[in-house]
Amino acid sequence: QQYGGMLFNPTEPRRVVTNVSIPANSTKTIKFGGRNGVPGDGSGAFVLTVSTSGATKSGTLRVYPAGATESITDVVSYRANARISSSVITASRRDGTIVIKNVNTVSAVQVTIDINGWYGTSGLGHTGTKPKRILDTTTGLGASGRVTSGRSVSFAVANQLGIPVNAKAVALQVLALDPDTG
Repeated sequence: QQYGGMLFNPTEPRRVVTNVSIPANSTKTIKFGGRNGVPGDGSGAFVLTVSTSGATKSGTLRVYPAGATESITDVVSYRANARISSSVITASRRDGTIVIKNVNTVSAVQVTIDINGWYGTSGLGHTGTKPKRILDTTTGLGASGRVTSGRSVSFAVANQLGIPVNAKAVALQVLALDPDTG
């Protein structure tokens, strides 16, 4: 599937932003275009892992294209004294620039971003689906019990949401709820 008429270009995960501090109710503009294998012109969206740390209070981040109206969708919710990561697909300005805004808090937060791919005018086909939960260990959907240190969980994705048995890869969003510290 295309994202706004664009095709997917996977990359090896690359750290592109490390521990940038974003004060409460402030923004940080970040340009991905022209670096890390992303073209300087023509990238339309990015697949990112956005991680937060160092906050003293809970809050949320919004991610949207530079020059666009601010998104009202919170894409990363973080907690005080916790490291939280979230997968984000976000549109960008044509030159590959996005904005991250720290909202709903009185705390600054440290942000680290890994790029996992981008959408452009050339690339690979990709079939998207509507989001649906296929694993929830808290309710027993697909597996049950806490995923403790050293424990792995296997679950089927083939034949879920029309994913064929011969699919070469899948994109998942994985959330950790109520993690132990340590």
